[in-house]
Amino acid sequence: MTEQWKFICLHHILITQRLNYKREYHSDQRYEMRVLHAFRMQVFKD
Repeated sequence: MTEQWKFICLHHILITQRLNYKREYHSDQRYEMRVLHAFRMQVFKD
């Protein structure tokens, strides 16, 4: 898998999770920070 493709997949997952979370629990800043942090860890881990 190329880096760009991996980034696109992870970004799609991130957006989907954010939308699902907002639908159920509305906006929560701390949750978004945790998701973004986990996303960065995934991207830069390799």
